[in-house]
Amino acid sequence: MASAQEFRVNGSPADFHCITLDFSDGKKSITRTKGLTKFDFNDNVDRGEVRQVGRYMDGLTTGEYKADFSLEWTSQGWKSASKSITDLGNGIYGFKGTLTLSYTEKDGKSTTIVITGAMFKNRKRSGSQGTDGLTVATDGDVEGKIYENGIGPFGEKL
Repeated sequence: MASAQEFRVNGSPADFHCITLDFSDGKKSITRTKGLTKFDFNDNVDRGEVRQVGRYMDGLTTGEYKADFSLEWTSQGWKSASKSITDLGNGIYGFKGTLTLSYTEKDGKSTTIVITGAMFKNRKRSGSQGTDGLTVATDGDVEGKIYENGIGPFGEKL
């Protein structure tokens, strides 16, 4: 388990000091560089089969694209981020915008993830006695797409 001080992206150590998390709803941007301890995203495509008369598959459709994300925060980091989000006027679950995360991995390689149409769907607080700090885990759905270094899931450019 990662400590509260070690930032991880999809399970790999990353450089916390190179993170810029930008929430944007087209009206206002909120930049967070403190309090985020973990970031995960998942996307997939469910392809449909195309068949003609007979038993052999003729091809596959582009399919249905689905994506989601999760962010884990220190309790104080989430308190600050959620206040900034709710100050936009729609509350946590009414927010829909763009998330941009830039980080540097252990090998020095920089990565930028842009999630369009991001919406929060749950938040969970947890804590225990001992050395681990209080945390807030948030999950979200993606109405748009996840772009990695400017390239979308089907090769489109951001």
